[in-house]
Amino acid sequence: MSKSKRNNIAQITAILFTSISFYIAFETNTFNIYTLFGILTIAAMLNGVVYSLLPANKTRKSSKREGNKPSKKKTKNISRSKGALKKSTNFVRSDSTITQLPINELGWREFERLCFLYFKAKGYNPEETSKGADGGVDLIFLDPSEHTRVAVQIKKYQKQITVREIRELHAAKRNHNCMLATFITSSSFTRDALLQADRFGIKTCDSNWLNNHIVKWQKQLNSQNKKVN
Repeated sequence: MSKSKRNNIAQITAILFTSISFYIAFETNTFNIYTLFGILTIAAMLNGVVYSLLPANKTRKSSKREGNKPSKKKTKNISRSKGALKKSTNFVRSDSTITQLPINELGWREFERLCFLYFKAKGYNPEETSKGADGGVDLIFLDPSEHTRVAVQIKKYQKQITVREIRELHAAKRNHNCMLATFITSSSFTRDALLQADRFGIKTCDSNWLNNHIVKWQKQLNSQNKKVN
């Protein structure tokens, strides 16, 4: 039984007792200040006694608490799900699989690997930087026409690249002793980002560049593999 329902029943019981007691006192001509005080005192005590005797809804209260607190089994499943998600995000499939899949089906690490394989196939001899310590640079290769090192930043984004990312690459290329820089993204660049990249001499490669270069290379590679097989 809920707390409010118990309280209502106790109050009704006390009111009935008070009414009946007043009626009897008036009918028997025994009503006075002492009688009034006694009736009110007993009514207050009766209210408390009835309220305490009525059964409380402990089961419902307990279930409510359990509903707010996830079970150990549920918590464990959530932890496993988060772990699986983190694992799938960092998971990198084989090079042969990466070159066959569309870019939108690749994870961000696999997208970086695809770019590496592209530059390697084109004879640029790229180097992958250490993960977690790249300082904003994912690849480094030697530009054959400029004869200088190029720092490459690769982002598999849905949002546009902003000025902030361009400035970060400009600063990071110096840490890798690179004179030039290239920014590759699966999305696009804001107008301000393009202007900033032009000032810094950073080459910008968006989704159109990917389609005209990497995706085209993928198709040629897969076509050659089918002929060999």
